[in-house]
Amino acid sequence: MTLSQLQKDLLKMEAQKSGEKKILSENETSCFETKIKELEMILAQQKKDFEDAKVDFSKKTDKFKTYFEKLKKTRVVLEQQLDRKTQDSKAEKDQFLKQIASLESKLASQDLISNQKEYSELRISYNALKAKFDALNWDKGKSPISNLSTSKVSVSKKIYTGESSKSFQKKVS
Repeated sequence: MTLSQLQKDLLKMEAQKSGEKKILSENETSCFETKIKELEMILAQQKKDFEDAKVDFSKKTDKFKTYFEKLKKTRVVLEQQLDRKTQDSKAEKDQFLKQIASLESKLASQDLISNQKEYSELRISYNALKAKFDALNWDKGKSPISNLSTSKVSVSKKIYTGESSKSFQKKVS
């Protein structure tokens, strides 16, 4: 064997080794490529799932937003209705109080008028009875009560207002 032949054999062996390496590297490359393709498919599926979840979450969020907006609007409407009812009831209360005050004043004025009429009727009746009594006493020869030394009974011309300035004690029998 000569040196050149040894070199050729060595080159052949190296070529065979490099061919084997090429086959191995091609096998490894194809294995890596399939793994990369699998991972890319998994990544694409996860992206799609994430986007679907994001869209679903967005839809649900929008539903809740509209639901809460409707609740807020309903709350505002109910508060306005309650305010109106409260104001209406306050107005009715004020109106009733005014009516009561008006009726009380009418009643007081009617009582005053009726008391004045009753007073004047009683005064006329008293004067007529006093005149008859005096006439009877003159006929019997007695002096009239007005001339007696005892105290006179006098009726005031003041109008009765419902309150007395003097208190009277009740007699218990």
